[in-house]
Amino acid sequence: MLDGIVTDAIEASSIGFNPDHVDIYSASWGPNDDGKTVEGPGRLAQKAFEYGIKKGRKGKGSIFVWASGNGGRQGDNCDCDGYTDSIYTISISSASQQGLSPWYAEKCSSSLATAYSSGDYTDQKIISADLHNDCTQTHTGTSASAPLAAGIFALALEANPNLTWRDMQHLVVWTSEFDPLANNPGWKKNGAGLMVNSRFGFGLLNAKALVDLADPRTWKGVGEKKECIVKDNNFEPRSLRAGGEVTIEIPTTACEGQENAITSLEHVQFEATIEYSRRGDLHVTLTSPSGTSTVLLAERQRDKSPNGFKDWDFMSVHTWGEDPRGTWMLKIIDMDHTTMENLSEKNKATESTIHSTEKWQELASSDAMLHLLQSAFSDQMGGNKVPKKTPNGKLNIPYEHFYKALEKLNQPPQLKDSEESLYSDYVDLFYNSKPYKHRDDRLVQALVDILNDEN
Repeated sequence: MLDGIVTDAIEASSIGFNPDHVDIYSASWGPNDDGKTVEGPGRLAQKAFEYGIKKGRKGKGSIFVWASGNGGRQGDNCDCDGYTDSIYTISISSASQQGLSPWYAEKCSSSLATAYSSGDYTDQKIISADLHNDCTQTHTGTSASAPLAAGIFALALEANPNLTWRDMQHLVVWTSEFDPLANNPGWKKNGAGLMVNSRFGFGLLNAKALVDLADPRTWKGVGEKKECIVKDNNFEPRSLRAGGEVTIEIPTTACEGQENAITSLEHVQFEATIEYSRRGDLHVTLTSPSGTSTVLLAERQRDKSPNGFKDWDFMSVHTWGEDPRGTWMLKIIDMDHTTMENLSEKNKATESTIHSTEKWQELASSDAMLHLLQSAFSDQMGGNKVPKKTPNGKLNIPYEHFYKALEKLNQPPQLKDSEESLYSDYVDLFYNSKPYKHRDDRLVQALVDILNDEN
């Protein structure tokens, strides 16, 4: 699928490929993780999802596993990714071998669980098959977590082939573990007593616990899926000022007394159209009648788009198992970034560039890496000029640029100057020059490899 320009039709044909034979689809791709993209499945891809859920696996439903994204450094969050935000996908985040949230991880309310992947550069990465009958020891990012999860789900289907797509999601929720990741901030207990976190979902996947619970002798399956839509026909558009907030109360009986009455939640979707001058300033929270507060959208400093959201489905799994009856509270807040920008300017003024007296060793051994670096640093070398190789094959880029970029990366996120950062230019040029949207984050890895080579 990723061999050329990706279109809606190509996505649909991949998502819907041979759904009676393929049980599990593992996707380590998605919209650009650049901190300013809002994108979801097109009309054809959405139809493919729906067909897979209804007809795949002879009516039991295809299992779609999705990498949650690697845009943490860019301040991205997967609430703006309509693939991970879909109720039909099992969105998987990453944890390092230390049980910590990696630097590339994104927050969102749709991630269901977590699998291991790379973390700090001294941590182990994931070993997997590679091209040309070889293996790699450097598989990274949420791209590596999703296939690990897919393998665990395959074990569950071996134990119980009759599991539906919703059975699998329930098994993930009830068996994922909070304890191995408990040292991370952000954990909360929802109204059903489940621990959940916007970085990790319901915790680290436990293969044995999941397979044991899926035992056909004891697992009887979940009931029929029901959907209750709450709509306020009297709603009038509200205006939102800079630094202000809009609060909307949503009372519901959850279709009580009807065939589609819901007493125990799975997914909650909030469909919204929001017109706003700077989309990245918006922060949206939803509080359930049980008191569980969920961030449906976090602010994104790099997202300056005036396009807002058009009929966008924000989705949360954080209230899984709760009784939805009562009054829900929705808050849409404008996060004024004036203070943050002042901090960035102050930090920029005091920033010092690291110098080295050593000369560069060989900077990049492969043409592919050379191309990446040429693209990344072209703006810093004066407009469209691309740095050339010197006669001895080295890149003619002052080493100060590399150190400056690395120093930018190591700043606390709230102080990082996202407008003029060398790394931000690197990200934009990298994403814009690629015809595909893979979720292996090679950007920082390339930079660190170069510095290690130099040392």
